[in-house]
Amino acid sequence: MLVLVNNEKWQASTMTQAFSQEVQIRQLSSDATTDEIGAEFIRTAFGYLDNALHLTTQMCCGEWAPDPYRGQCVLWMAHHACEVFLKGCIAIHDFPSLKAIHTLQELHTAFSSAHPTLRFDLPFGFEAYPSDMPNAEAMARAYDRTLTERLRYPVNKKMAPWGDLAGFEPCSFRQTLEQMRLNFISASKTILPTLQVGTSCSD
Repeated sequence: MLVLVNNEKWQASTMTQAFSQEVQIRQLSSDATTDEIGAEFIRTAFGYLDNALHLTTQMCCGEWAPDPYRGQCVLWMAHHACEVFLKGCIAIHDFPSLKAIHTLQELHTAFSSAHPTLRFDLPFGFEAYPSDMPNAEAMARAYDRTLTERLRYPVNKKMAPWGDLAGFEPCSFRQTLEQMRLNFISASKTILPTLQVGTSCSD
């Protein structure tokens, strides 16, 4: 059970005492610094990523049967983890600019601008085929703008199917997620050295 309490005066100790079981407390005050806000974004990103990695591992090991629908949920969690992580890294440097950023590619550009010495490879990319297809770059940008909706819903805002072919191979994607987690850890240690993150998704 997840308990959300919108009252800062109700302290963590009070919440723990109110339940028969020990609960994990997550609290961010209204006067949090940009570093604290960024850290909360990054911790949240690890939560999404670790869930995606755990479920993918279960599918890869045969403990949970894979199919395109379950794969799509894992892809959405991984995509959202990447989005939230980049926002956290940007928030530490320039929090107001986040309101003007809407796609993963734009977030990646803003991340590179905020942290020019860091390299962060996006696990989600687009490649036009054939490469000389007219308007290939514009089509890729348009796809990027709708990717999160494509992963969340089977139809667009006009209730028309996206027309995408869906496929998911868990074992190869698990390697992608493991590398993605290593990238998260490396960037986190550089941007926020005091932030504690687990070395594996089971920590």
